[in-house]
Amino acid sequence: MGNERSEVILDFIKKNGVISTRDLFSFLLRFEPSLKYTTLKWCIYSLKEQGLIRNVGRGLYRLGGDLPAFEAPINRKILLINNFLEELFPYIRFSIWATQWLSDYMLHQPMSYITLVDVDPDASESVFNKLKDKWGNTKVLYKPTADEFDRYAVGRQNIVIVKDLISEAPIEQQDGVYVPTLEKIVVDIFAEKDIFSAFSGREISIIFNELDSIYSISRTKLLRYAKRRNAKDILNTLGIKPDLQNKEGMFDNR
Repeated sequence: MGNERSEVILDFIKKNGVISTRDLFSFLLRFEPSLKYTTLKWCIYSLKEQGLIRNVGRGLYRLGGDLPAFEAPINRKILLINNFLEELFPYIRFSIWATQWLSDYMLHQPMSYITLVDVDPDASESVFNKLKDKWGNTKVLYKPTADEFDRYAVGRQNIVIVKDLISEAPIEQQDGVYVPTLEKIVVDIFAEKDIFSAFSGREISIIFNELDSIYSISRTKLLRYAKRRNAKDILNTLGIKPDLQNKEGMFDNR
């Protein structure tokens, strides 16, 4: 019955995209009225170990298989900032991204979209001054407080925020531009509520689950960076349980 049950589970997930454990249990009870919930959990665990299904949230599953990496939508503004910093500061470490990248994965759209420039702390103030001088028609803020963000950024679109890049932050180069990984973006949203208030609360869970169902997000990388930011509480918010690390491979190298 085990193989037959597994085939029924995989077929059900294939037809429905993402399913919950409880919905799957209710569905299987039609065919196996005596099925125990613990038996289903072990079956799910086995399918995950085989790579046939994968988590996309707490108690949510989809078919397995390798997911693509996120391809950052580099716009002209990001490219200009990247080239400007590479020319003036060739030896510093930095990353650039825009909150518009998240718009397709949100339930509610924010009033403002901003471009974030994370720079090595020793150079961040110098970068801020250079960007402010270079683009006079752009509001450039330096590590704004919640009050400063509300005063100068909310409701405006042409905003650039310069802040410190956390050591060992996961960044990568795409199309010649240094950008944060999805793991960094998700943790930063959680850790920097003054700037990302429109993306916090329930919204961050929605964003994460949407991204995680489409792209490859490394639990190991996310946890490591969350520790660097003293933001391990993010695990509960996102429905990730550290105690499942060994039992279910939750923190594998995806």
